[in-house]
Amino acid sequence: MTFHKSPEITKRYLRRLYALTYVGMMISLIIILLVLYYFDMWQPLRYIVIGLMVLSSIYCLVRPHFKYHYTSYRMNQNMIEVKRHFWFQRHDIIKVERLQYVQWRNGPLMRRYQLQRLTLTTAGHDLKLPLLDAEDVSRIEAYCLAYLQEVDSDV
Repeated sequence: MTFHKSPEITKRYLRRLYALTYVGMMISLIIILLVLYYFDMWQPLRYIVIGLMVLSSIYCLVRPHFKYHYTSYRMNQNMIEVKRHFWFQRHDIIKVERLQYVQWRNGPLMRRYQLQRLTLTTAGHDLKLPLLDAEDVSRIEAYCLAYLQEVDSDV
């Protein structure tokens, strides 16, 4: 069993999402910068806001790449694993028989790209899988529910 990534369309979704985030951050930072100039406030605040603008530009350009390429998932017989790695590594494993709740979500932008986010909930924590196609989400959800119906042991 190998690790699977999100579908290719996820790249475009993430770019569009972070472009909208970038526009929102820039509008608010430009308003702050105009207020600083208008009221002639302490001049180093202007440089701090300009620095924040540069950092947010870099963040919104780089984050979609890392979010797509360094997040993957794998399904074994009775476990689901999610691996996030680049600088820090995080490897989440959840047993299917411990599931209490399976939930999928999609917003307007996700619906446009036909993507969904699947969240698996146990008593201890939530496990969010990377963005997936609607077919993959329904397949994983059906597998989990079928496996839970077969299991008759107490957990």
